[in-house]
Amino acid sequence: MLKQENAERFRNLLTAVYGPNAPLQCRARLEAEILEFSKPLVDEIDLTLELKKAAREQGCIIDIKADYGASLIYFLTGCSNINPLQPHYFCPVCKRTVFVDTVEDGWDLPVRYCCGSAPMMREGHAIPLEIIKEHANDEKPSTEYYVPESFMPMAKHVVQSYYGDKWLVVPYLTELERDGEAIVNDKYRIVSSIPPDHPELHLVLLPPESGMPELDENGIWQTTFQTFRDNDYRKIIFSRSTNNEILADLSAKHSLLPAISDLLNESVFEMVSDMLDEYIQEMDCIHPLEDNLTFSTLLRKEAFLHDKRIEDNPAMQNDGVRFSDFFSCREDVWKLLDNTIPMETDSRQVLIERITDRARKGMFAEGRMSQATEQMLRDFGISEHWILQMKHIRYLRPKASLINETLNNLYYMWFMMQDSTNGDNIEEESPDDDSIPFAS
Repeated sequence: MLKQENAERFRNLLTAVYGPNAPLQCRARLEAEILEFSKPLVDEIDLTLELKKAAREQGCIIDIKADYGASLIYFLTGCSNINPLQPHYFCPVCKRTVFVDTVEDGWDLPVRYCCGSAPMMREGHAIPLEIIKEHANDEKPSTEYYVPESFMPMAKHVVQSYYGDKWLVVPYLTELERDGEAIVNDKYRIVSSIPPDHPELHLVLLPPESGMPELDENGIWQTTFQTFRDNDYRKIIFSRSTNNEILADLSAKHSLLPAISDLLNESVFEMVSDMLDEYIQEMDCIHPLEDNLTFSTLLRKEAFLHDKRIEDNPAMQNDGVRFSDFFSCREDVWKLLDNTIPMETDSRQVLIERITDRARKGMFAEGRMSQATEQMLRDFGISEHWILQMKHIRYLRPKASLINETLNNLYYMWFMMQDSTNGDNIEEESPDDDSIPFAS
């Protein structure tokens, strides 16, 4: 639970957005999150705000890869564009709020006016509180951001400025040592700087009193994942995003970044829908989705594409993450098992990794969980609710991630429309990795 001063900070933000008479649904969700959030996540919020500020000054978009990024607190603070409430309108002038149950997503709502000529805000992606619970109370959060490569030096500077007087900020490279499916050792190579061609910038935060970690003769800090969590260490990861780099270039070219409300129109939706359809056709498959121009349909097309990629590419089976309304990411399943399976269980770590891997790949769906596995989970104390969720997972990918990816598609096509209107030659820019579609 958050301290009173932090709780009041977020309550004041709710009042600023939804007014002093905010609907019960808004207030109830915020109070539930205040009970779940831990103090370290307040630090993460403030760091994210610093990173967002620096990114805006460079005309960059950065996306946070964190389940609590789909929280109302993150939305109210400006850390995230994702409002987890049910679909609704709210007026920024008079603060009137109207919840609507006729659409799947708030960005599907038609334009509506309240005070004067300014349209009401359309929000709400219907993301349940359970999605963020596992991570919201994490005392040692590990945060990952998707950023343009050009922003990485600034990202490191912001982190060092923010944490430098309290923590040792150490850049490192990592490699995982496995025994079968289980990760048995993390090897951290402490470096003075991250190679320019490396896809990620890793920073580990160490308490100053711990000093620099002891390295072996090869300059490697060898530690286990569990040891890392047992000590007061934190990790921040900046993943290079080719697509965010493209958007940064386009933003610089046009000297602006459009408001989200500018992206929520049929013309932009149609361009994104056509682009996704082209990818689907290239994969020689047909999506079983309606072709109405809604944000919800675009989300489902994104999810369908990711699912087909994993089905058609066995090499991705180990690394692919899949979309689910139940668990928000692989770590949710891992934490559930890690917090429930008794410590004295034989081959505990291997068992946790194996069950987690099977769950996230949808291998328990459609009646494929064996009675022996189901009974074993019960014996370990896993509730019927979570066993049922494992059976429902067809593919595990955070809904928040798909929303961010689809939003970046909308940004991209909006810029393409501006170029077309201005008569510029449009050259399709292709990511140099395997990500699809544009902003996956």
